[in-house]
Parts: sequence; structure tokens; C-alpha cells
Amino acid sequence: MKHWTEGAGWEMGESLLNVVQAKTKDIVSAAPYFSISCDEVTTVDNQSWISIHVYTIFDWERVPMLLSLERVIDNGSVKSISKIIFGALAKQGGLTPQQIRDRFMAFGADGASVLQGKKNGVTNRLQVSHAPHMQGMHCVAHRSNLAVQCLSDLEMVSRIETLLATMHRYFNKFPKRHLELQKLAELLETKGKKILQNVKTRWISMLSPLKRVLSEYRTFLVKMYSDQFVKPVIPAAKVNYELLADIRCLLTMAAVVPLLEAVKALVVFAQSSSVYVCDFTRALNLCIQDVHDLYCSEKAFTSDAFACFIRISELSHDSIRLRWHPDVNDCVEHLVFEAHLSTSAGSHLNATCIDPQTSMRTFVTKELFDITISGVKADVTGLFL
Repeated sequence: MKHWTEGAGWEMGESLLNVVQAKTKDIVSAAPYFSISCDEVTTVDNQSWISIHVYTIFDWERVPMLLSLERVIDNGSVKSISKIIFGALAKQGGLTPQQIRDRFMAFGADGASVLQGKKNGVTNRLQVSHAPHMQGMHCVAHRSNLAVQCLSDLEMVSRIETLLATMHRYFNKFPKRHLELQKLAELLETKGKKILQNVKTRWISMLSPLKRVLSEYRTFLVKMYSDQFVKPVIPAAKVNYELLADIRCLLTMAAVVPLLEAVKALVVFAQSSSVYVCDFTRALNLCIQDVHDLYCSEKAFTSDAFACFIRISELSHDSIRLRWHPDVNDCVEHLVFEAHLSTSAGSHLNATCIDPQTSMRTFVTKELFDITISGVKADVTGLFL
């Protein structure tokens, strides 16, 4: 131990890094062609860094390598990022300007305007100044995620996102409310898991919060119902309860889950370092076929992927318990959620829906329930026609 110093660990790490960098430089400088990808990240101390990966072909296999991790200055301008990339290729890649010009074949990045701007992005600047043969590539995982985010423009999906956002805000930074939810979950024999946030920067961000709400649906419903009567009044509780009690909103949530899961599987596949463009193209075609079979074929809405939707439609869901309850005044049966707790409404809570004939919110009869199921199927299927 007499040769050990306080900086020995760092010295060992630097030595290993030097070996890796030397090997990377040998491979890149000897490659006849190469492509790179980069992604900008922000550290916990709010610094901006950019990771640069280089890809070459060796013995008919693609070889991915981390070329450099550089701090971004000048607020991440097109000029500074282009300079960082060119400098990394020259210093860490051991390439001359002429070699970069002749061998640089493709540049991949997300859809940020500073990187992919048509007239003044990094891609355009690299093509004009350093690599005229280079092709710009918009990350297919990001493109797939952006395609799903377009669903937010639809009213039926917008309502779901509103519910997820308001539910998260309701419990976030309110430990007392979450503690009350957990106690209620114990009575209802559910897990009482905390609702997740729909963060747009995550892949298919709506899926996990949506599945969490469905798994704890009855607990959230009873909690929002009881919180409507808390003093002082909590306006968000009423908004959340109306959305949760809306049977059309519930059916839509269950109907879109298979779509989101199919696209998420595609995005996960696209992130693999060994995937070629042709591999993704095939996976994309398979995903399109799967979605068509799920929603547009003769067997639409009947596969195991729709287990939640089918059980809600058949009033046989284990955790979202629905049944018909006779209404003495109207001499009809209305759809209700079983609360299994004593509430001011009894042991059940009425499901509601917008009546298409009157455009008024009303209790759900058997006829209206069938119309709503058909309407949800038609709306979701209409996305692909």
C-alpha cells in the first residue's frame, strides 16, 4: 500500500480512459465511412452537455462508440455545437478536414430546431461547411413519440390528459391527501400507489400514468367523491370526480392502452444500438399491421390486449366494479360504480355520460351505455381510417 495515494483512483481511471480513447481513435481514423449521433442533456447543476457517438462498420457489423462528452457553451447555439462536433471528430477521431468531408455519411439527432432546423440547424451547417455527402436523420424513436403526441389534439385524448394532469397536481406536494388515499386503499383492498406524472419528454409518456389510474380507479373515484364535501371547498376534487365518473372517459382510456403499448414497443426497439434503418422499417410495418388488427379488422376490440375494455363493457372488471342499480323514480336501471364504503350516496356512485341526443350530462341507462361503447369504438377506430 506504500505506492497508494489519494489520487490513485483517478489516475487509474484516466489511464483506462486513455486506452479506450486511443482504441476509438484508431478505429474511427481507419474507417472508410462513419456516421454520428448526438444528444444534448442538462445536468443537475443546470449545465448543458452534449454526447457524441460515432458508428462505423467492421467485419460487416456496426460498431457504436462514445466519441466524446463535451460541455456546451454559448447557450447551445448552432455555431458552438457544430464547432464541438467538428472538433471531436478531429481530436478524438483523429480525422483531417478532408477525411471528414469524404467519410462523414450521416448525422442523427432529435427534432430540436437547433439540431434539425431546415435552414440554419446543425445538420444544415455540417452539410454546407464540412460534409457535403452527409445525410441528416431525425431519430426514429423521437419521431414515433411525436406522432403519438399528435393524439393530444383530439378531444377524447385531451380529456384523458386533463384527468391525468389534474389528478397528479391534486396529490403532488400534498402528503396528507396521499396518506388519506393510502388509508382508503387499505379499506378497498387496493395498493394505493401514487399517481405518476405525464411528462412529455418521456417516451409515450401517457401510458404509465394511464395504467396507474386504471389500476387504482375505484380508490381515486371514492377519494374524489368524498373530497368534494371537504371544507374549505377543493374545486379540483369536483373536476376530477366528474372526469372519473364519466363512463365514456373510462372506456376511452381502456381503449387506447393497446395502441400506446404497441407504439411503445416500437420505440423501445428503435432505441437498440444494433438496429439498422431496414430493421426499423420492418418493425414499423409490423406495428402498423398490429394496430390495424387491433382496431380495424373483423376481430377488432376482441383480443386479449383489450381485456380491460371488454371487462368494463361486460361489467366484469375485478377492480373497476360496475353494476346496474334500479332507480325507483325513473323505473329504469342506471349504471353505478360499487364503492363498498358508506358514502352520502350509499354504497354506490352513479356513472355519468353526455347524452348525444340532448348534449346534457345524465345517468347511464343500458341503451346509453351500448351507444357509448359503440361511439368509443368508432372514435378510436376513426384514428386509423
